[in-house]
Amino acid sequence: MSADIDEIKNRLAVEDIISEYIKLKKAGSGYTALCPFHSEKTPSFHVSPDRGIYKCFGCGESGDIFSFVQKFEGIDFPEAKKKLAEKAGVILSDFGGGKKKEEREERKKEGERLLVLLDKATDFFQRNLLQNEEAKNYLKKRGVDEETAKKFRLGLALDSWNSLEEYLTGLGFSQEEMMRVGLIKKNESGRVYDRFRNRIIFPIFDQKDNPVAFSGRDLSGLDKVAKYLNSPETEFFDKSDILYGFNFARVEARKRGYFIVVEGQMDLVMSHKAGFQNTVATSGTSLTEKHLKNLSAFSKKLIFAFDSDKAGIEAAFRGVKKALALDFDVKILDMPTGADPADIILKDPKDWLKIVKNSKNIIEFYISKISLSDKDLKEKNREMEEKIYPFVVALNSPVERGFYVSKIATAFGVEKDYVEGELELAEKRIILERQREEKVLKTRLASVDIFQKDTIIEKIKKKILKELTAIYYWQKKLTKSEPWVEPQKILKIIEDNCEEELFQQILDLEEKQKDYVDDLIFQVEEIYNEKEKHALEYDLEEMERRLRVEAINEKISKLHKKLDLASEEEKMEILQEIQELTKKKNGFKERNNED
Repeated sequence: MSADIDEIKNRLAVEDIISEYIKLKKAGSGYTALCPFHSEKTPSFHVSPDRGIYKCFGCGESGDIFSFVQKFEGIDFPEAKKKLAEKAGVILSDFGGGKKKEEREERKKEGERLLVLLDKATDFFQRNLLQNEEAKNYLKKRGVDEETAKKFRLGLALDSWNSLEEYLTGLGFSQEEMMRVGLIKKNESGRVYDRFRNRIIFPIFDQKDNPVAFSGRDLSGLDKVAKYLNSPETEFFDKSDILYGFNFARVEARKRGYFIVVEGQMDLVMSHKAGFQNTVATSGTSLTEKHLKNLSAFSKKLIFAFDSDKAGIEAAFRGVKKALALDFDVKILDMPTGADPADIILKDPKDWLKIVKNSKNIIEFYISKISLSDKDLKEKNREMEEKIYPFVVALNSPVERGFYVSKIATAFGVEKDYVEGELELAEKRIILERQREEKVLKTRLASVDIFQKDTIIEKIKKKILKELTAIYYWQKKLTKSEPWVEPQKILKIIEDNCEEELFQQILDLEEKQKDYVDDLIFQVEEIYNEKEKHALEYDLEEMERRLRVEAINEKISKLHKKLDLASEEEKMEILQEIQELTKKKNGFKERNNED
């Protein structure tokens, strides 16, 4: 390992690496620059080529090329080492050998091939866009020029069932690989088709600028078609971890000292075009702690620019609470009613510049808005309970809290003691609400135990049975509006593949654990929200097949345990039985591959 590090350092000059991120100025035998890790006007960041290190005499940050890349990009040491090794052309030592090493190499090759597949799909979408005047005109009307479309690698999914699948097949990729990254789907008859059709495509990138997922904006205008369709979660894409545009925005956010957080992809694209390359988008998901952790590596200042409709306000509220709890400095933009960032920028980019410049601290924003409104005192108090107190309670700093207590008291003409009392009540309400949520969660978890007892069933099997139970109750609920699959058919699969005790517990769930059943239904509805009805039939067949395979695995496992105590004659019989079961299991797998 140390040999790898020494070799990388020997091949890469510290000044060459750092100059890829910031502008260096020659100063004697070294270089100086404005520090990228804190705000300053006079350069205090020094680079020493002779020693291969850097040091900032302003904030104290220092280290070598590895620590610089780690700090600047917000990545860990192994990732920085890998990145620099590739740049230096150094093949890293791989500890361990034999089968495990071969497996790691195989997984690595598989992953690299899938990333190439995703990149080829992105190229395909891009070429489609360049050749389609209607789609180009749509983007032009939305304010997106050719240069911006090229930067974000925007594309077009054709109004075709399998144009992408045919193209990728022609390049030598398998349907299994395409399904693995969420580009195609399969119906009950085994026919595959493109997930994205007749949509403007926004590729979603990881921190290495690899396209790992896609979001598609519908062009048909039909009410029955979802306006936006996103890739499912895959081994490369976790929507709770990846923010749209983060790969473009992180370096700029470090320079400017803050991120702008918007909701939609088009909002982000237009904000970047207007000069705010430090913008990221949540793409319709709630801001998570993982998102915030990634952002905090580059800046702990956020400006929220969510739509002024109810959904936008609620989304902003959830994100702001999480950010404040993690000590972020949070501001909000005063958006015109009914307008989103893309609309504002399309009309006049200067208006967006003014709105961003006039961003206000979230608490101060609502103090001003509520105190100056024409509403009566009772309504103002209600809004304070809803929009001000929860944010003040979320603050970890007693100094900050005291500051806002004074601000609230002055703005509303009340005593500080009164505000403190209201905050205590708000804190109690929040604690009670949290306790209620925890109680509900405990109740739900208690019912999950029927799927968690290893004495009843193995891990993989119980996961499948839980999915089947969710689908059963979901379809049962749809009996008045025609279920996709007959509930009794699903129940039969469950009954045939679990013990009597567990089957009875599943039947009792609706009566004994109604909240838990509702939660299961909600989860499965989310899964099938973007799927066609016939996809469910295929999934059920696949789950039934997997249950049969797991049942055989259980039998084989029990037979292996018998071998130690068996006589020579018995061993021959047991081994024969294991061989027959293995053959049967492989038969199930082969049939699935043929499907």
